[in-house]
Amino acid sequence: MSNSTSIFVDTSNAYHNGANNLRYDELLRFAQRDGRKVQRYTAYCTYDSDKDDGSSEGNLYAEGLEKFWASLSGFGYKVHKEYVKWQGNGGSRRPKANVDIRMTVDMLTQTASDTILLVTGDGDFIPLVEALQLRGIRVEVMSFLNSSSALQECADYHINGALLPGVIPIQQPVNAEVADEDSHKPVYFNHGEPGSTLTGQIYYFKQENNFGFIRYLPLGEYSNLHVTSTEDPITSFKTVHVHGSKLLPRDRYPSNTVWKFDLKSSEVKKGQLTAVNLRPALTPKNTKPPHNSTRPQQSPDKG
Repeated sequence: MSNSTSIFVDTSNAYHNGANNLRYDELLRFAQRDGRKVQRYTAYCTYDSDKDDGSSEGNLYAEGLEKFWASLSGFGYKVHKEYVKWQGNGGSRRPKANVDIRMTVDMLTQTASDTILLVTGDGDFIPLVEALQLRGIRVEVMSFLNSSSALQECADYHINGALLPGVIPIQQPVNAEVADEDSHKPVYFNHGEPGSTLTGQIYYFKQENNFGFIRYLPLGEYSNLHVTSTEDPITSFKTVHVHGSKLLPRDRYPSNTVWKFDLKSSEVKKGQLTAVNLRPALTPKNTKPPHNSTRPQQSPDKG
């Protein structure tokens, strides 16, 4: 039985909703999980000629996009560039790029895969998802901030990309107790050890006892993601205890928020780990275009 996948990425939607450092090479690895073969992978990008105006800032914009497109091509992505068109006059001008139309046409006409991985949070894609499902194609959605809940529900499978520490790399803290005597470079904590920084979701919290649990994924573990119970032996998910005093006011955040947290050895139970210093994993980026964001800017997690 065939088990093929195609990937369609709305790069602008991802970038402006917290995934400005998305690793497109690791996204391929995620799509290849459980033995899948990726047949086609396309990244849809926007280009605003008004910003590429010959000024120093405009040159930085153009150079950044060229590097970003080259990185995508280097990983094997087909890069589709959509030009931004400005509508209206004066202060009422607003940009418009027909990325969603191009993606829709391509997914309907170019796909012979069993599964599509659609990377966007745009609810305008719901009719497309439904049309593909009627053809017998499984549609999986990866999104980040400001994701349409209706799109998530419509998809056959949805995951917030911030849960995948390889796809959205996490800057690890420096381990001040360990020194590299040869290079004199800082040594970073390894993902999953006490002192490291992880991302996860609170899946249980008992208000009267003021404690709960966070579900998280080890670095690069993508198998059996549909199994979220940490009691099931085939799941990739791990769990860690969190005390209510370590939480931000939860009524200010959606229940499905992905949290960034630090892993610490418990002061109460020997050998147990606990989550501290919780904060939202993603923050929006609304000012700069994507620029060579296939690699983290600083030290990545060590696998």
